[in-house]
Amino acid sequence: MRHTKTIKHGYCILVLAMVLVSTFSFASEKSVVLPDIITLPDGSLYSGDLKYEIIREGVGENEWPNGDRYRGEWLNDMPHGKGFMQRKDKEEYRGQFSFGQYSGLGDLKTVKQERYLGIFRFNLLDGLGILITDGKEYYLGEFSQSKRHGRFLYFSRLAAEPEYQIWFDDELDKNIDMDNIAEQKLISQMLLSFTEVGRKRLAQRNQNTYYQVRGRVRKLVTDVDDTPEHAYGDLIINLLNMSN
Repeated sequence: MRHTKTIKHGYCILVLAMVLVSTFSFASEKSVVLPDIITLPDGSLYSGDLKYEIIREGVGENEWPNGDRYRGEWLNDMPHGKGFMQRKDKEEYRGQFSFGQYSGLGDLKTVKQERYLGIFRFNLLDGLGILITDGKEYYLGEFSQSKRHGRFLYFSRLAAEPEYQIWFDDELDKNIDMDNIAEQKLISQMLLSFTEVGRKRLAQRNQNTYYQVRGRVRKLVTDVDDTPEHAYGDLIINLLNMSN
């Protein structure tokens, strides 16, 4: 029983065309000047918008006593909206937040030199996404709590062609017949769903905010060509190009 199957070139071209259509989006910009840095009751150094002179809400940049740093949007004293988080251990996350947690479309670089792009829930990749290992292996497919769990396309610089794979709880299933027509149909549906998510995300208008700290103009969120939406879409394009 085979556990992989080579992807068909014709299907790759179809999916690639869908993604290419999704790359045309533009960003609007607005200028925000942040106030001087202040020290908050929790010991954080903060420059940005405040509610009631003590609650972080709006746009701002913060450094916690433990060394973690965040710049982006705030709601009720928590990162909420678009932002960039850099942990003391060098983990970095760029993308969407919900009440202090990674939630929505994001780009996570771990201390193990792994990179996750995709849909996050409760700080974990949970849904459609891409894992890039430190050995430059690429897994495009379904994740559950940052574990590979479902149908995947596997890419490697050492492999001549990409492969279909099935994973359960981060373990490769070697007993599934990938020549099965029904299984091929399920994987095709997954890929169409995956690229549709990328297409919709890329079609959304991104709003970049600029602000000024200590006389230097800085970007709240990276420019339009380096947002998680574009990194996500561009990586799909690059991976699918490898199969042609």
